[in-house]
Amino acid sequence: MNTGMDTNMIGPNLLLWVILGGFLVYLIYLFFAGKKKPFYDWMETFVVALLLALIIRTFIMATFYIPSGSMIPTLEIKDRVIGNKFIYRFHSPQRQDVIIFKYPGDNKTYFVKRLIGLPGDKIELRDSDVYVNDTLLDESAYPVQKDPLDERKDFGPIIVSPRSYFALGDNRAHSADSRYWGYVPEKNLVAQAMFTFWPLRHIKVIPQ
Repeated sequence: MNTGMDTNMIGPNLLLWVILGGFLVYLIYLFFAGKKKPFYDWMETFVVALLLALIIRTFIMATFYIPSGSMIPTLEIKDRVIGNKFIYRFHSPQRQDVIIFKYPGDNKTYFVKRLIGLPGDKIELRDSDVYVNDTLLDESAYPVQKDPLDERKDFGPIIVSPRSYFALGDNRAHSADSRYWGYVPEKNLVAQAMFTFWPLRHIKVIPQ
């Protein structure tokens, strides 16, 4: 079983540098196109770009790096992921969202898992099949790796605590998840993982 860190925010944040780089390219284009501006105009444009990038990084989106295999095949090792930090300000997390959160044992570490249990849900695993409130969960929309040697292929039943979530990795036999360290507190949620953007051959919308 993989017990290591599942996802880390890229630092310095790649998204911020991508935005600033885009503005720099735009400024170079204006210069060579003959649309020269006074120095203070250049500085104003740069400051606006910096503020915009910081706002996006802080409140809207962030990039994350996947160093482990707990979400294979949905997310591969070394994938880069865009997380939507804004979405849960409008609605509560939904079952089967791929969530990015601060690990309950260390708030400096970020994990990525699939949200399986909502507050108050009864969760049970029987031979790696997930039952929510005694009903088999349909996981056909995304790939799940099961292993008959998984030491926790049978788990529960448990009742998810209030303001908490139960999360599993898609690579069930090789994931340090809620079966081992407990629930994800609501306050620890950071973002919903939306799509991978690197490496290029892995670009895709993440199945939810």
